[in-house]
Amino acid sequence: MLATLLQGFFLALPAVIVPSSLKVFLISRTLRDGWKRVWPATFTPLITDFPIALLVILILRQTPGWFFNLLQIAGGVFVIYLAWKLVPFVRAGGVSYEPASPEQTVRTMGQAVGINFLNPIPYIFVSSVIVPRTLAGWQIAPGHALAFLLGFYGALIGGMLALILIFHHAGRLNPKINLTLLIISILALIILGAQQIWSGISAFLV
Repeated sequence: MLATLLQGFFLALPAVIVPSSLKVFLISRTLRDGWKRVWPATFTPLITDFPIALLVILILRQTPGWFFNLLQIAGGVFVIYLAWKLVPFVRAGGVSYEPASPEQTVRTMGQAVGINFLNPIPYIFVSSVIVPRTLAGWQIAPGHALAFLLGFYGALIGGMLALILIFHHAGRLNPKINLTLLIISILALIILGAQQIWSGISAFLV
């Protein structure tokens, strides 16, 4: 069972290390609102992956490939929209770290969920890695399936939480550092969104 736990842990590491729209979004919101208002959104994969697994198993295997291309384009547009929403804070010279309201926390969670649902990568990863390995573990014993999921999501959520804590403290050291990191986050969101849009469009052109 320990081997299964470690298997899930190491499979999640690339998802923690490699930049993604969700992680960059969480970092940008951390720089704006502080980690206390953002950390609930690190549980986004737990909220989205189970419905995604059901959709993949029951419906999306019958869906033509162009559906995922459209999903990719829509997700890229959504990511760029979220980047645009952060631009006024740059024009204002940064943020003052005033505590965000609970409504903002809920809104951040909703936007993070939207990013994951409009990104084809979770669909591909859930269908090709998480579902098969969870079912394989279940055939051995339910505890093995649980160990795999615990290792995977423990590493993924723990890694994202560590990431936003690092950027939270880095941003609070100096207002100029916060502003610089915020600008970098906005640019990263725009680049990732544009890449996602182009990937979806280019798939239609092949």
